Amino acid sequence: MTPKKKAMQPGVPARRTKRMAAADALRLLAAWRDSDELLAVISTAMAPATSSVMLSRVVRITSANVHFALGSTNFSFAPAQARFAWLPVQFFPPMVPATRYVTGLNVWLEGEAWLFIVPAADVGGAGAKQLQEAQ
Repeated sequence: MTPKKKAMQPGVPARRTKRMAAADALRLLAAWRDSDELLAVISTAMAPATSSVMLSRVVRITSANVHFALGSTNFSFAPAQARFAWLPVQFFPPMVPATRYVTGLNVWLEGEAWLFIVPAADVGGAGAKQLQEAQ
């Protein structure tokens, strides 16, 4: 008999590649906010091609925006304009000791922008050490 698999976080679908309803993604973000979880956020934009990695915490969720902040870094996005999924992203050294996948919340925004949000501790390796030093 195969044991039943549990979702890793509240609101996360059991299948890793399943799209998430906005309500489920907002519940996950609210759980991270309520636990004061330090998050690693990777953001990219297609035109011009830019990307950034930052640490942040969810500080406020409203019907219009999800607000993140840590120190002087603040940003927000409109969940009504977003698509969500719980999918893996491949990380490469030196961020992690060896190439591996980390599963987290993927957010596609209007204007060809994408966010990958995951608890900072899930990144592991040198990335986790760098993230802890940045706190």
